[in-house]
Amino acid sequence: MTLFSVQLDQTFLDESLPQLQEYLLSGELYWAISCGVPRLTPGNILLALTRLSAAEPAEARELREKMDLIRRQWAVAWEQKVARETDNRLRLWSQFLGESGADSGPGRAVYAANVQGRVILGLLLREVPNSARQTALAELDVLLRAGFVPGDFIWEGLYQPVFPAQEYWYLYGCFQPGNSTG
Repeated sequence: MTLFSVQLDQTFLDESLPQLQEYLLSGELYWAISCGVPRLTPGNILLALTRLSAAEPAEARELREKMDLIRRQWAVAWEQKVARETDNRLRLWSQFLGESGADSGPGRAVYAANVQGRVILGLLLREVPNSARQTALAELDVLLRAGFVPGDFIWEGLYQPVFPAQEYWYLYGCFQPGNSTG
C-alpha cells in the first residue's frame, strides 16, 4: 500500500515552502495548500523532507535550507506552531491507540497510515523539546509496546534508510492489542 510518494512529497514541499511565512503568521494550524497534498504544518514539512532525503538527498537539502531560513526568521511563530501541532497529534495518537485497543487491532494498513502521526511527533519533539510532551509520548509508547508485534518495515523499502529501526522501532511491525509480545 502506497501512503505517499517521492513526487507527492516534492509537490507538497514546492507548494508549501512559498506559503510558510504566511502560514506561520496565521492563526491556522492545518493550512490548506491545494487539492491532493497534505495540509501545511511543521510536522508535515519535516516528514516530507525526511522522506524526500531518502530518494533525492540533494533536493531535500536545498529545500531544508529554504525552510530553515524562514524558520529562523520566524522562530517564535515556528515554535508556537510546533507546540500546537505536538499537542494536537498527541491527542490524536492517544485516541488512535485507545480506539485500537478496544477491538481486535487496527490491521496493518490502518496502522501504517496512522503511525505516520507517531513519526511526526518524534520529529516535532526534536524541534522544540518539552519534557511534559516527551513524557506524554513515552506513556503512549508504553501502550503501543504492549500490543506491538515486531516485523518488517511497514512503509516502502526506499524510506527504510532514513527511518532506522533503533529510533523508529514502531515502523518495524504492527500494533495488535491483546497479543502478548513477551
